[in-house]
Amino acid sequence: QKKPVPRDKLCYYFEISLDNIMRDYVTIGFSHKISHKSNQQLGLTPESIGYDVGNQRLLQNEKVVESMDTSLEHEIDQRKLCLGCGIILESNTVFFTANGKEQDHLSVVHSFKIAGDIYPTITMHNRKSTVGSNFGSAPFMFDI
Repeated sequence: QKKPVPRDKLCYYFEISLDNIMRDYVTIGFSHKISHKSNQQLGLTPESIGYDVGNQRLLQNEKVVESMDTSLEHEIDQRKLCLGCGIILESNTVFFTANGKEQDHLSVVHSFKIAGDIYPTITMHNRKSTVGSNFGSAPFMFDI
């Protein structure tokens, strides 16, 4: 989506669906630039934050913020995965969901500064993978 997050809402949220793909190559999150570098993972570039699905780590502003254990992997159906990412604009809290459930250990409070427009962003580094997206045109799996 090439539209920035609207500022007149309390929260912005979107989801992606992954079916039997190489998840090592998918990251979901936000970036400040519409032209995020396509050869780098989201979160490993300045002014971006993302959840690296395959390596289960939170990336922000060019570094790994937190590596997760495998709990997310065990909680979800490996054949189908619906990931969501949202931001509560009032508090700058970025949060992530998996198959409709919030992943509390992936919430980042007051650390994603909003200076200018931010964009919902997905990075993929596998040409054989396909990702479906929902920016609000259909009901979300997560009860926002």
